[in-house]
Amino acid sequence: PDSFKGSFKLYVPGLHLVKNACAAVALNCELLKTHGLNPAEYAEKMAEGAAEFKGGRRRSEVTGITENVHGDSVVFIDDYGHHPTAIRTTLAGYREFYKGRKIIVDFMSHTYSRTASLFDEFAFSFDEADEIIFHKIYSSARENADDFSVTGEKLYERAKEKYHEKIHYFNEIMDSADFLEQELNQKAGEKYPEGYLFVTMGAGDNWKIGRSLFDLLQKKKHSDCH
Repeated sequence: PDSFKGSFKLYVPGLHLVKNACAAVALNCELLKTHGLNPAEYAEKMAEGAAEFKGGRRRSEVTGITENVHGDSVVFIDDYGHHPTAIRTTLAGYREFYKGRKIIVDFMSHTYSRTASLFDEFAFSFDEADEIIFHKIYSSARENADDFSVTGEKLYERAKEKYHEKIHYFNEIMDSADFLEQELNQKAGEKYPEGYLFVTMGAGDNWKIGRSLFDLLQKKKHSDCH
């Protein structure tokens, strides 16, 4: 802001969140001015607030950090992103923020109507992911699945045309548990020196698989320690 000079640090990923933080600081400055206060005198407090911000619930929310059987770090994130633009922007932020990690994205599309109208946009939104899991569509109470020809499997098949072998389909969320546990317990190796980032994304209830996998890895970690 013009009111003062200084640097701010944000510890959540994504250019869109940086822009949001800038807007919040600017708004704070204007509110302070309307009350006859000098924003420069509050710069340190605003910087502290930005640094302490860890994101909102289901908005790039870090739900757990643990290790796999090889000692590789595994970060779990849950994000509500359920529009192609949000998916691309959020994953690009993760790629920049979590350098050196293998990014595995578990995605569940929300509503048949949105999936149908943005079919290709959804299918091709995962360029920044190293591995992708698709599930059935999470329906809205306002919709009848029988009224639509689109399915989660059809979305997967379309996405597979671009992402080939790095994409997988499990109709039910928890059907992917064994596969994902094996994936996360592989040695990350030189290609991913920082370990793994596992992201559940969408407005559905696939956050459950993230929680389950975190618990499994934690249990294995503690059992190995004894």
